[in-house]
Amino acid sequence: MTLFEYQFQLSGKSNCLKVDIPIPLPTTLTDFCERLSKAHQIPCFILPSLKEKLTTFVALEEQQFYSQRASSAIENLKNQKFSTSSLSKQWGQAFIKQIKCDSKEPPSSNLDFSSLYKKLIHSTSLMSILNVEHAFAMAIQDVIWDRDRTIAELEKRQAEEMSEALSGGIGGRAFTDIQINNLAQRHFERLESESERWEKVLATLKRDQKVQYYEWLKSIDQDPQQSSERARSLSQRARSVLESKGVTGSEDSDREARLEESFTIHLGAQLKTTHNLRLMATDVLDLCRHAASFISGGAVGEPQRLQTALSLYSHKLCGLVLLVDDRLNSYSGIKKDFAEVCSQSTDFHFPELADQLTLIEQNIAEHSELKARPSLSNSDSGSIKSGSSADSQEKKSRPRIGSFYVTKHSNLSEVHSVFHLVTDDTLLHNDINSRHSAILGLRNILKACFKYDITTLTIPLLLTLEMTEEMTIPWCMKRAELVFKCVKGFMMEMSTWADAESRTIQFMVPKGLSVDTFNMLSNMLPGIFRQSDPIVGS
Repeated sequence: MTLFEYQFQLSGKSNCLKVDIPIPLPTTLTDFCERLSKAHQIPCFILPSLKEKLTTFVALEEQQFYSQRASSAIENLKNQKFSTSSLSKQWGQAFIKQIKCDSKEPPSSNLDFSSLYKKLIHSTSLMSILNVEHAFAMAIQDVIWDRDRTIAELEKRQAEEMSEALSGGIGGRAFTDIQINNLAQRHFERLESESERWEKVLATLKRDQKVQYYEWLKSIDQDPQQSSERARSLSQRARSVLESKGVTGSEDSDREARLEESFTIHLGAQLKTTHNLRLMATDVLDLCRHAASFISGGAVGEPQRLQTALSLYSHKLCGLVLLVDDRLNSYSGIKKDFAEVCSQSTDFHFPELADQLTLIEQNIAEHSELKARPSLSNSDSGSIKSGSSADSQEKKSRPRIGSFYVTKHSNLSEVHSVFHLVTDDTLLHNDINSRHSAILGLRNILKACFKYDITTLTIPLLLTLEMTEEMTIPWCMKRAELVFKCVKGFMMEMSTWADAESRTIQFMVPKGLSVDTFNMLSNMLPGIFRQSDPIVGS
């Protein structure tokens, strides 16, 4: 508190106002002057002069206060009372917090936004919307390229420094074991700090893109011509980003052609329903990745992206079964690759993958806690075993084998919903049957698809995403026959209570499968499913 004195004339008499003022001032000068006038009964015609004096006084006192605090902080830093790493971490957190407070809130996935998008995506603004989404995706990709390059250079420098330290020291000075351990720790902390910095940059960019995208969609409704011009400029900018990174495009897709064969089948004896089956050999992530192409000098997405965008808010959604382990938020293997694909562009309609997985993990933990309550209430309070460790509690919060969780996406190439089917190493055995947990999980997934308007579903036919040496031709044929027959039975079961709408099931085999084995699987399918016979006119 600092004493403030103000002298003024009132009714021919000299008066002096003395009051303690907190520095820095917790409110505005105008409000503080109003409070002083009411507390000390100062006339209103005195307020302009009081405000002028108070402004000068507060400015000088605050300058002196901040100068003293800055000098004290510098002295403490010189005397090594604070570590530079802790200070930089605090400053970074404070900066991110301030940025979040100052920035606009991104639009939520509410009814107004979905109705606006559905209206515009089925209008003449379709290509403009797709071009803007692709341009935003290329801006994210540009940051990712810079991040990967920076981290790779940092890892290279650290590897060289560690190699010199292990080989005989730096500058002829030998390193002890403790010094090498400290060096490794500094390398790890530096790498973690750099990774966190880039993650914050990406998160901020995606947040800004969501706000800009929502504002741009509203502007399309008001001025379509101006919005289309901005879409063209963003598309040209995306092309320049690709060219600066050495990525060239053509009118034709550079993606490798995949083996495919389609069938039309009938299910049911009296009330027949028609469905489409497709057998294809491809990488599961090829259904999720976007490939850049150029049309009339502009960067656009794949044609599949057009169909995915048109059907986003419709009754014809596309799903994909992804085989994962029972750990959530621990990206490894296919989960890590899938997360990288999702992070290459902003999802304007649904939360990010990490946020969805966090919510799923919380729901599983709450469900496990509710299931455990009856058993605890029926037992004595002292009967809880001391052997229950943190590991067992963690396992209870994990999804069980054969269960699945769903994530929603609007930024993937040919997929809207991903069913993460939890499996284990027993799928590699040759003796699984129709009662296996993974097979029952497929039944539940098909049930969810029939219930929630997912009319296209991609299933890994061999219940594996890559080929191994143990997967011989007899192994593949036996596994494919099991999955074919089970899926047929599940579809006939679901058709008894669901509508008779035509659906598409895509059976996917790993990319490394030989052409001869693919043809054998193709010949097996008509023997299990009854194909529709075409009518040939004479």
